[in-house]
Amino acid sequence: MNSTIFAGIRTALQANTSLATLITSNTRITAPNKLGSSSYPYIDLTGEDGLGEKRTGYKYWKEREQEGLLIVEIYVKTSWKDADDIVAQVDKTLVSDTVTSTWGWKKISESNIWEDEEKIYKKTIRYSFNYLITDS
Repeated sequence: MNSTIFAGIRTALQANTSLATLITSNTRITAPNKLGSSSYPYIDLTGEDGLGEKRTGYKYWKEREQEGLLIVEIYVKTSWKDADDIVAQVDKTLVSDTVTSTWGWKKISESNIWEDEEKIYKKTIRYSFNYLITDS
């Protein structure tokens, strides 16, 4: 995924003060595995690109619409309710199109996993969205 878009997603989530309160600090919204297992709760973000489609006038402007996929993993030690509260704030931020230079955010799926060995509540959410890329 385009690094500018990924940074915009992270910035939008960090700007949500309700979300920052729930996870103690907005520095706990990060790329995968940057914090380690000692900092709970926290959010891992992973971005992937889907299909891109050249826009009308591509020959001149080199613009294409790119489909993006964002995987959000939420790790909590306390309860499913706390994890659900974090999910609600992530949804509020992303689905309301607050991320700069993106549009069409849709929640694709959500799953719950109890990691018994580490005693962690883990939620995985997938979102699709679109953004514009200018090729060189």
